[in-house]
Amino acid sequence: MKEIAQHAAGVAALTIATVVLSSSHASADTRPYQPAVLRLSYTNIEGRPTSFIDQTLIPATGIPVGKRTEVNSKTFKNSVRQFYSQISAMAPISVANQTDPAREMYDLLIRPLHQELERREITTLLISMDLELQSIPIAALHDGTQWFGQKFAFSVTPSMSLMPRVESSGNDSKSKNLLAGNSRFQQLAPLPFVEQEIKQIASLSKSTVAFNETFSQERLITEAESEDTNIIHLATHAEFIPGRPGKSKIHMENGSFTLNDLRQLRLSREEKPLNLFTLSACRTATGDSNSELGLAGLALLAGAQSAIGTLWYVDDIATSIFFIRFYKWLSEGNTKSQAIRLSRDEMIKGLFKVENGQVLDKDGNIVLDQLSRRQIIKLRQGLSHPYFWAAPVLLGKPW
Repeated sequence: MKEIAQHAAGVAALTIATVVLSSSHASADTRPYQPAVLRLSYTNIEGRPTSFIDQTLIPATGIPVGKRTEVNSKTFKNSVRQFYSQISAMAPISVANQTDPAREMYDLLIRPLHQELERREITTLLISMDLELQSIPIAALHDGTQWFGQKFAFSVTPSMSLMPRVESSGNDSKSKNLLAGNSRFQQLAPLPFVEQEIKQIASLSKSTVAFNETFSQERLITEAESEDTNIIHLATHAEFIPGRPGKSKIHMENGSFTLNDLRQLRLSREEKPLNLFTLSACRTATGDSNSELGLAGLALLAGAQSAIGTLWYVDDIATSIFFIRFYKWLSEGNTKSQAIRLSRDEMIKGLFKVENGQVLDKDGNIVLDQLSRRQIIKLRQGLSHPYFWAAPVLLGKPW
């Protein structure tokens, strides 16, 4: 079928993945590493009430499998909006109910290939999705037994053309990370946990820190152009403006800038691209027809191997916890998609404790400190709802 022909490049990408992830690669997942490309396309036939969702699974070895699901166009679009609203508004979820949007959306998008995923024991997916599907929080799909984002390590891309063919060398002894952000702003609400987030991540690896007054557009571009910089993590406010990607902003303490200025990185770092560009901010992976996958998508256009953004207005405490744990898992040798899966899993299982104004991991290590009484009460209610862990989405390469 045409989807297989259009995305045969995925097989080549997965061959690279298999080489990169050697058998000696550390991982918290005891399952054998089995990657695949999952192509989800949406075809709307003009003048007809029906549309088609095509699902194509391209494994690293073996024959691709394709399925087609017919849907009512209006009903499906309403279901997508309802599902997004349910998760982003933290509305109640009943996964025991087969008619719950999380279950219904799984049945439409994934169920046709459920048996193939099980039979082939797939663990990692590179998911290519059409624009009409990109607002769907894939991690929050539920098969009746388990959340999709708990079972699979995955990343998302709108197109295989955005996947750089050159691999970054994350193990280079000279490589470093740039951790930048703001906790205070002139006209926006403060982000009190950004400083702790950056300090915790900085303790895990060789890093350069640019915080508040030392974080500027010039500093960011200078560090990003250095081939020694491997990962960029920005923790701040961001604003995606639909239809105007050039006006979408990353906020600093005083002023803002757009990611359009970073597109020069594709040329300046063509031989050694950034490994990861993370935007720890609100709605940075929500895009439109002019800029698919939002600000995080622009980071891919700037030549990053992978980028992380969020799908809705996130909770600042939960987001800081999520990214602190993500980099902890990443520092232990897990792939990016696996580190995100493990971070989700901790939240879903309620593995964090709140004691004496602190958030502690399962081993008793401090994740966040100096919580207010209101924040303590809020966190003790748990972080298991997908609102807290399904918003961060990995774009580009999953490894």
